[in-house]
Amino acid sequence: MKFNYLLRTVLLSCMGALLAQISFAQKTGSFDRTINFNGDSHRALSYYVPASYNPSKKYKLIIALHGLGNTHQAYRDFMAYLSQNSASPVYNAIIICPSDGADSTLGQSSDFWTPVSDTAIITRAIMDGTSAYNIDPGYIYLNGFSLGGRSALRYGLINYKRFRGLELWTPALQSMDEVNNLTSFTYPWQNGKYIPITISTGSNDGNAILLTTAYQHLSDAGAIVNFQIYYGMAHSQPSFQDVCTSFRYLDSNASSYGMNDAGVSNIASPFEEICGTSFTPIVTIQNKGINNITSAIINYQIDNGTVNTYSWSGNLPQLGRAAVTLSSQSVSPGTHTFKAYTSMPNGVADTVPTNDGISINFNSIMNRITSIAEGFESAVFPPTGWRLAGTDSAWNWRRTHNGQDPEFEMLTSKPSGAYGQSSSCIYFDNEYEIPNNLGKSYSIRTPQVDFTNASSPSLTYDYAYAPFRDSSGTFTATDTLVVYYSTDCGSTWHVLLRKGGLALSSTGGYAYAITFPFVPTSAQWKQETIDLNITGLVGQPEVMFSFENRCDLGHMLYLDNININSVTGIVSQTKESLSVNIYPNPNNGSFALSFSAKNEDNCTIEIRNLLGQVIYTEKLNGFSGDYTKQFDMREFGNAMYFVSLKTANNEVTKKVIVY
Repeated sequence: MKFNYLLRTVLLSCMGALLAQISFAQKTGSFDRTINFNGDSHRALSYYVPASYNPSKKYKLIIALHGLGNTHQAYRDFMAYLSQNSASPVYNAIIICPSDGADSTLGQSSDFWTPVSDTAIITRAIMDGTSAYNIDPGYIYLNGFSLGGRSALRYGLINYKRFRGLELWTPALQSMDEVNNLTSFTYPWQNGKYIPITISTGSNDGNAILLTTAYQHLSDAGAIVNFQIYYGMAHSQPSFQDVCTSFRYLDSNASSYGMNDAGVSNIASPFEEICGTSFTPIVTIQNKGINNITSAIINYQIDNGTVNTYSWSGNLPQLGRAAVTLSSQSVSPGTHTFKAYTSMPNGVADTVPTNDGISINFNSIMNRITSIAEGFESAVFPPTGWRLAGTDSAWNWRRTHNGQDPEFEMLTSKPSGAYGQSSSCIYFDNEYEIPNNLGKSYSIRTPQVDFTNASSPSLTYDYAYAPFRDSSGTFTATDTLVVYYSTDCGSTWHVLLRKGGLALSSTGGYAYAITFPFVPTSAQWKQETIDLNITGLVGQPEVMFSFENRCDLGHMLYLDNININSVTGIVSQTKESLSVNIYPNPNNGSFALSFSAKNEDNCTIEIRNLLGQVIYTEKLNGFSGDYTKQFDMREFGNAMYFVSLKTANNEVTKKVIVY
């Protein structure tokens, strides 16, 4: 009898637990599930499960870690919108937001890491969700905001095989020592090679400098990482569209650990713009599976046109990559979409066909204009055919119309056009309250100008600027304006003019007040004229110009009335330019640089990364003759770099793509 009673008790207990789990597994909507975790019976997992949940289908899962001052329920409700919006790449995903240690009856920290055993709540959330719902194991993402983002970054790098990718919003890294792994809280940056990562922060987030350094560590380790700084955003979540972009990046770069899984992970060409109507596609294929990839079909098409194919062969280990140059393509002028994807890796069907390809939008430019007269009076900015470019997306040139901008709303005197003769101009805000712009460069670029039959062409523009100096004279911030030209659609830029500090000042001196922006009077504008009668420019059909602001955290820089006059006629004798060659380009990190100097000159070679940081410099004093040197950039990771050659009177900058 006693045995039967005990057996019945055990069976009823097991049946009760089973029924509870079945009941839980059928639950949809937003709800909390209380669990017993590390001796604490009050920890919770906040769930969102789509109302249309069907146990016969597989679902994506997002584990989301909230920040300090937030709650798991509130963060769950915020994240649920991503699952509810049909435009989202994680539409109908299941969301689980664990409660942090601050919710614990044991009085632990709120960072999902203190004590170290608290990280197991992330593991527990994964196990809880996958045991109750039909989760696709290849689509489990880890998201985190602020302190939650900090823990998600470290946990995800350590346990990279558990996730499709890491989607992080303003991770609250605690110090530069922590970022540089000089504390007990260390990051295995090298593991970023095995999992795609997106990091988003704002231009007004005080943590942006730490995150920039973290990005550099990941990039140097060859990580698959996308780092975005959004203009005007503080320590908060990015917009819905930006979050969708992040998840799409993760999906296009994710490793599936399937047996035979290949995909196109990057499109190096075309990129944003092409000059003319033909281009040569360059794509990067990646082994996203387990087996080495020795063959694959690369499929590519423009818009919805004919699908072209290329039979690739080689040997890619797991996560290995290779750049592939495809056949030249022709398009009409205007906006187009280029799509590339793989099929039949190792001669068999792809294990995970959903990650096979990506697409990119680009413009084919055929301006053929012979002059430019731009006063920025139109509300369209940048003007038609013009383009903005920069170190990142945190900041750039802006247009002001009678000073109707947040920067000027508290001022009695507001900026207008040059000399007070128009209502509008453009400006760049270099001021100190914009964090993390020191040393960065941002440009506004013109449409292409036809100099085929030009004689005595010239460039004029109006500008206003005053470098900053504090009242004691101990601190000076001197921003710089650099004007370039390019004849190869922006692949190579030649310096026409470089001015900074007092040389750039249109007021004749410094501006001392930095509490409010520098606003020029009508008398504080100047005009600059540049002779464009230069070898390598005259006679070219597609010439672009770039106005680059180099930030030193000083004052506002204003531009207006940019005029390019390409007078046609007999080409006169022209000035000499500087020729630099880099080959091959793109490359795997190994390339050669060569140039010739006819006259003895002091030359400086610099290589900078996307953040503007100098990673190589070499000075050649009194050099003349031919120069050739082989460079190895593989230790710095796959990215775009800028190689500059500077002399006393010239500067050439070329883009180098390392895949």
